[in-house]
Amino acid sequence: MANNTTLCTSIMSCVVSMIVAQALMLQIAEFIVLVTSIAYHGFDRTQNSLIHKIDILAVVTNIFLHLYFSPDSFFVTLLAWYGTAIFLFRLSHFYKGKYWYLTSLGHAAGAYAHVGLASAMVAVASAT
Repeated sequence: MANNTTLCTSIMSCVVSMIVAQALMLQIAEFIVLVTSIAYHGFDRTQNSLIHKIDILAVVTNIFLHLYFSPDSFFVTLLAWYGTAIFLFRLSHFYKGKYWYLTSLGHAAGAYAHVGLASAMVAVASAT
């Protein structure tokens, strides 16, 4: 149940993020996270395995890309949402998956941050 739920929320987070991505680089980054997330949550499910480390690296790279493309006015807000998502992931890992729903909430926070980023990018583009 737990792994299936975290897999579904991860997939939905990535799909939402790919749909709202305003730049090709962000869409590619989201697709890579989608693939590594499916590999980890769907098949491997072993913490600290190679695919888990690749998934974390893909997510971190994705976060840096999103922060790079973020308009200045939205940077702190985006950073706060990513901080929340990372905190939830770390808390879930700290308790060895006992509170697995924290991972799902982290995925949701990441997707919400991406929707907010898309809105901010559109607002900046339409203002110029």
